[in-house]
Amino acid sequence: MGCTEDQFLSKKKQKQIEKKKTSDFLKAQQKQEKKAKSTAKANNNVNSAKSLFNKVVRRNIPDGGGYEYWYVLTYLPDLQWLHLAPLIKKGVFEEHRKNSAGRTKWMLVAEEEGKEVDTGAAECEIIKSRAVRHVSDADDEEWDILIEQHEEALEKKKEKKEKGGKKKKKKKKGGGGGEGEGEDEEEEEEVNIDVGVPVGVELGVELDMMMDVVEAEVVEAGVEAEAVLTQNFDDGGVDI
Repeated sequence: MGCTEDQFLSKKKQKQIEKKKTSDFLKAQQKQEKKAKSTAKANNNVNSAKSLFNKVVRRNIPDGGGYEYWYVLTYLPDLQWLHLAPLIKKGVFEEHRKNSAGRTKWMLVAEEEGKEVDTGAAECEIIKSRAVRHVSDADDEEWDILIEQHEEALEKKKEKKEKGGKKKKKKKKGGGGGEGEGEDEEEEEEVNIDVGVPVGVELGVELDMMMDVVEAEVVEAGVEAEAVLTQNFDDGGVDI
């Protein structure tokens, strides 16, 4: 009694096919993560490589979304998704708050006002801040937003970047008193900045290598199965 090509497929090959489907899914997921990181980088944002849990952020959109600062109530790293609540000024800190005395006090807008929003991490910038009361309920927490330190750190980072990219002047080499002798020439200096490789990227590279191996095994198994199947059909079918 003969069998069809579908019936001839072994359980082993079926498992290999399922494994390939899984690898394709993982690759697609990895591409999405890389796209999210690229979007964040394009927006001068590095939040994709940082934790946004319990952080104060500024939304880089027109008018900041209606508020100057927001607090991250919920953060889903895999989706780079945030649930934010706006912060408003509530007077200044008292004298006994040594590190924050006299500075602006920030608290959450009441939940019943319905001002909370969902957004992506790419549009948010983490702002240096300090939770003062250290209470479990965010509605009762008070924040000292250290915007001066934040802006100072950004300025230093900008200056360092500009300094690293400046062109280095070098004198022309030559003789004979020809035209241009002794003049300075600007030559662009290649600057290599080692920013390190995020752990997620290293894992992604390893995952790609593993997936390539899996795909190669699946293709090889498919070729072997097809050869055996062809031979059996040429001999008049396979008995089962």
